[in-house]
Amino acid sequence: MSEKALLSTSLVDRLTDQLKEMIMTGELGPDAPVNINAIAKEAAVSLVPVREALARLSASGLLQFRPNRGYRVSPRLTPEGREDLFEARELLELAAAPLAIENRDEEQMEELASLNQAMRKLSGKPRTMPQNFFRLNDKFHRTYVGTSANAYLVRFFDVLSFDLIMAREVTAPIDIKRLTAEHEIIIKSLKDRNLDLLSKSLRNHIRSTRYANSK
Repeated sequence: MSEKALLSTSLVDRLTDQLKEMIMTGELGPDAPVNINAIAKEAAVSLVPVREALARLSASGLLQFRPNRGYRVSPRLTPEGREDLFEARELLELAAAPLAIENRDEEQMEELASLNQAMRKLSGKPRTMPQNFFRLNDKFHRTYVGTSANAYLVRFFDVLSFDLIMAREVTAPIDIKRLTAEHEIIIKSLKDRNLDLLSKSLRNHIRSTRYANSK
């Protein structure tokens, strides 16, 4: 890949991350219009990388393109959409389990433990923003899926944008102690290469989150 292409890819990645952050924090709320020209002007870039970043976010479900209206932030999930999102997450994470057991390495295990510890430190802090937890949780689950060493599973999980979507959906307090305790079981089962326990703990973890946040 040429240096110019690398720079272009890096720029698109940066713009994509910036827009994700704006959506996660609510700066761009549900159904808000996304002005391509304004983004390009603020970032001091051409329209090309902005369009590519918006296309990526549209593919992930965070944005929608509507004829004659352009890009808008996707509306909040319907109950049916929420169920579909959790079902997709469960399928992908369970599919990664046998590969993760086989391919995980010590560096990844250390990263999972470090991320979970960072999440645990958020517990009990009155000013903790939900987005802070979801950023770490997103990295935790992406790291877990990455232990599968399957590029397609990693790509599918990335497109799912689970935590980015849930960051703006959840309004109730997050039970960080419970979630990090469940993460500990996932980490231990992965460390011990115990597929049965890993699959069970993943399923329980995803479903406990699914039903806790549906109330």
